[in-house]
Amino acid sequence: MVRVALVEGMKPNYPEPERQRYRRLVKQYLGIREERIDKLFNLLEVEKPSQAQKSFLNDIIAQAAYDSKYWSSLDYEHLKKEDVIIEYNGNIRGIARLLQGIDESKVIFVPSIGERAVTPEDEPDYFKHVDWRNKLVLNGQDVVRRFAQDRGIVLSGKYARSGQIPVEDFHLLEQNGFYFNEALKTAIDGVLKEPEYKDRVISAMAIKRRDGTELRLHPHDFAEAAEFYAYCLRYNPKIVETLGNKLTQLGDKYHGANTFNVPKRMPVGSKLYNEVEIHYIPDPQGGGPYPLDWMSTKAACDCPHALNMRNFEVRKGEMTRVVETMDTHVNMVFLAMIHKKKIPLKQAVNNMSPVPTPEFSNFVDKARYNIVQEFQVEQENGTKTKRTYVGEVGIEKLVHELAKSPEWGFGRMFSSGGKVIKILKPMYI
Repeated sequence: MVRVALVEGMKPNYPEPERQRYRRLVKQYLGIREERIDKLFNLLEVEKPSQAQKSFLNDIIAQAAYDSKYWSSLDYEHLKKEDVIIEYNGNIRGIARLLQGIDESKVIFVPSIGERAVTPEDEPDYFKHVDWRNKLVLNGQDVVRRFAQDRGIVLSGKYARSGQIPVEDFHLLEQNGFYFNEALKTAIDGVLKEPEYKDRVISAMAIKRRDGTELRLHPHDFAEAAEFYAYCLRYNPKIVETLGNKLTQLGDKYHGANTFNVPKRMPVGSKLYNEVEIHYIPDPQGGGPYPLDWMSTKAACDCPHALNMRNFEVRKGEMTRVVETMDTHVNMVFLAMIHKKKIPLKQAVNNMSPVPTPEFSNFVDKARYNIVQEFQVEQENGTKTKRTYVGEVGIEKLVHELAKSPEWGFGRMFSSGGKVIKILKPMYI
């Protein structure tokens, strides 16, 4: 991350004194001839490089890659003094605010994100045991109450202790358009900004189904899905439906399992696709007799991430509740569906993979690539400083903290117009 930031700082969109400082630092830490770095520095200002210039750029990009052997060991203390690395404590509100104010040429070093450090290898276990206070349930009591309050709906007052919506309230929500996007909008614009959520660290969104099982959603997956789907549209890897016909123009009303092959971001051997299965997939436009189908959706993917997140929870001494995750590949199916059916985003009220705005996508990117967790680990000969990227748990905490800010509403985070193909630049695998 620090090496990428050093090269980033030489780009012409930064003030000239800062560019010169980064050029000096790259010369100090990248072991190639200085005249090549000078040439790169000047070429970064060329809008349309020639073929010879492109060849030079490709060559030096390989030499300057973050894992290139040409880099010497980084002196982190020196880079902190040079203002490339910013040290900050684990206060999640402060990190989210700081992240909005920096550019890609800075890297933030923190001991943790929020109340505890979660390393990437610990993430699956953390997500399997998310405390109720760290979840935001999109069809839970807080969101339903706020939705009703905002629309002057009088609920029965019989909200079940188990979290299930009473039948009479369920019908009221149906009649008043409690679609997925409305639930998400209510959660972001209303619930997360309420005083009781101010000091709660939210690390996952969830949908509680009537059978007691749970589907979890992670907003950073919305950004990854849009980026990857844009890549697929440009470079032609196809999402193929292997059972059902939800991706056809007309589709059908079949309400059972639909299966899809979704291109893998990093193909392994001959396996080019991940297998996604979705039950009770909602109509994106909310039409038909099942407007609240998003509450019943079941999703499964055979990628390691989704499998790691699955868990059986103990309830009253019995392992009864299945937790599933809507990961990036599942989200891409929803984008493929609205694209195939030529449904404008404004009409896709039950699109369970809302398209992020470029501004929100940029925030997620900085959370992924511009924060380093730095903490001490015990070893046989004492302690050692360990540095790692911020994993998905940390990104989710930061995204939800961002959503608590008064200036960040649903409309600033998610796009309501345009076409999916034009939203984000493609992600290169």
